[in-house]
Amino acid sequence: MSKFKEEIRHEYPLDENSIVFDIGGYRGEWAEIIYDRYGSKIYCFEPFFKIDNPNIKIYPYGLGGYGRGENFYIDNNKTGLICKTGKLSHVVIHPIMDIIELLHLEHIDLMKVNIEGMEYELLEKLIEEDWAKNITDIQVQFHVMKNSDERMLKIQNELKKTHKLTYQYRYVWENWRLKI
Repeated sequence: MSKFKEEIRHEYPLDENSIVFDIGGYRGEWAEIIYDRYGSKIYCFEPFFKIDNPNIKIYPYGLGGYGRGENFYIDNNKTGLICKTGKLSHVVIHPIMDIIELLHLEHIDLMKVNIEGMEYELLEKLIEEDWAKNITDIQVQFHVMKNSDERMLKIQNELKKTHKLTYQYRYVWENWRLKI
């Protein structure tokens, strides 16, 4: 496998009319690069870090397959369900489908998902609801956890029905583009 190049995560057919979801925005670097490059409308979901860019709409909560409260540890970039060190904090998780409905969206051009283990349930819900086919590009970082290989393979097999894999660095980043 070739060495991962971070720049690949910023190369998409976007423009100022594109809708981008940054789920797990962390400190906002990725969202700012996408905004600076394309001027797209960006929705960033990040419960822990404030992103200081008036052009990026920040939602201070997490997204998942279903709604609930979770206790997450905050330890820099290891924050989330699978981290067991750092400061404990309560996080509200909103269901992805409720947010899509609330925002009246019919299509998302690019969805970046890096949510420390919750990516499985979020993608499973999008597939279950037959909504993944409304997303042009799905950029995801799968995390190693209990049953992660099985769940990842099942998600990938479902995505193959509507999307094609454009790059993959196992448990680093991969991207799925809607078939035309």
